[in-house]
Amino acid sequence: MRGIKRPLGFVTLLLALCAHSASARAGDLLVVQSNGVHAFGSDGADHGFFAHLLDGAQGIALDSGGNVYVSSFNVMHKFGPTGADLGAFASTGLSSPQGLAFDSSGNLYVANNNSHSVHKFGPTGADLGSFTSALSLPVALAFDSAGNLYVTDQGPQTVHEFGPSGADLGTFASGFTSPTGLAFDSTGNLYVAQLGGNAIRKFSATGTDLGIFANSGSNQPWGLTFDAAGNLYAAHHAGGANVLVSEFNPTGIETAFASTGSAAQTFLAFSPVTVPEPSGVVLAVCGLVAAWTLRRRFEGLRPG
Repeated sequence: MRGIKRPLGFVTLLLALCAHSASARAGDLLVVQSNGVHAFGSDGADHGFFAHLLDGAQGIALDSGGNVYVSSFNVMHKFGPTGADLGAFASTGLSSPQGLAFDSSGNLYVANNNSHSVHKFGPTGADLGSFTSALSLPVALAFDSAGNLYVTDQGPQTVHEFGPSGADLGTFASGFTSPTGLAFDSTGNLYVAQLGGNAIRKFSATGTDLGIFANSGSNQPWGLTFDAAGNLYAAHHAGGANVLVSEFNPTGIETAFASTGSAAQTFLAFSPVTVPEPSGVVLAVCGLVAAWTLRRRFEGLRPG
């Protein structure tokens, strides 16, 4: 019996690992920590690490295919929708990369904090050079529906606006204390997180200051993102025993969404509700491997 139990145990483990690798993590909230990317379900359930061992991880963005891009030191990492490591997407033109954003054509933009610029890469990773260098300490990026790029700049404590071709459209909003994350709601209002005062401020599409949307205790809000229902999520840079991710309803009422882990958070993003991934194919291959393994093991048990 011992000889039979061993192959059965091995196959059970194999199928479990295959099922885990085939999980699409559809609709998960991906939160960047200093050592990787943590995944949480839509109900805040801890789904563990989506990607780990990424020293100095900062920004995150998803392309139209559900692939995940993470800036880490001076390398841009790319992961498939299920977390498969696809290697380095880019390693040139980066200087302490922070926030990331895709335009409607699939080009990736990176806030380079040390080189005071925003760098641009094509959909396949081609280095398209500097998009703008008219910045001081850029942190976060966000596009509006017209293709204009907005950048939080901790030098002058402003949000700067650029046209789709890089034209400098000047200061969109000012008067911040260490501005960090950016996010647009479905009606074009812009939300800006600031470490000073631990607040999230709201601006109309034309730049009118609509005041404080929410205060966030002492948790230092950093990255921002919206879900499909219009709820705003904030990653907190404080880490430790503090709440890691807060959820704000459309009126600004805060609830704790997730509180697992201790590393400081930076940016966050939702994975698509549906992603193009070959989970059925993966499971079928795993099943064939498991069947072949069982057959070989049982053949070895037959008397010669």
